[in-house]
Amino acid sequence: MTKNPMTIDENVSLAQTMELMQKKEITSFAVVNEKKELKGYIHLHDILGRGGSVNISLNQ
Repeated sequence: MTKNPMTIDENVSLAQTMELMQKKEITSFAVVNEKKELKGYIHLHDILGRGGSVNISLNQ
């Protein structure tokens, strides 16, 4: 288990989530609310497995 997992706010969009995953080179986040309480967990496969697509453009 990761001692300090990467977290993301529950109100962040899927597109933003994928952009952050790409930027940080990770595949999952612990999802938290504004009180930093754990609400769930999201993995890249959860997003891509829904049959949708997300176009991401990172300014580098």
